[in-house]
Parts: sequence; structure tokens; C-alpha cells
Amino acid sequence: MFFPALKGSAIAVGDIAEHIDVVVHGKPGTAMQAFDPQLNDADLAALVTYERNAWGNDTGDVVQPADIRAATR
Repeated sequence: MFFPALKGSAIAVGDIAEHIDVVVHGKPGTAMQAFDPQLNDADLAALVTYERNAWGNDTGDVVQPADIRAATR
């Protein structure tokens, strides 16, 4: 099974709120699971920050736990 690459993807380099939503809530109808039940806000922020800056994405974005709370509550 193949999954879309995160390098240069619309999610990983696009709108931060959409990126957070996909990581927190998953994407229904796909293999992308929701991570909210397993990770706290600090872990979710670190994960999104990593995805936005790894593999050459280099957005420079740093997501904070408060950003996770604001986007999901």
C-alpha cells in the first residue's frame, strides 16, 4: 500500500490549521488515523512542526501546544 509523500505536500507546507486538523482528527475514508486520542497537545505540536520542516519542507513554522488547542477546541 502506498501513502502520499509529505515532502512538498499541500498539507505539510499549506495552511497550518488544516495540517493540525488532519493530524488531530485524521482523514475519514483514508488510512490517516486521528492522533488526538494518543498524543497530548505538546506531542501533537511537535509532530506537526516536524512534518512542516522535515524532508526539505523547511517552512520555518513552529507549532505550539496553544496552536493545537486553538485549532481543535
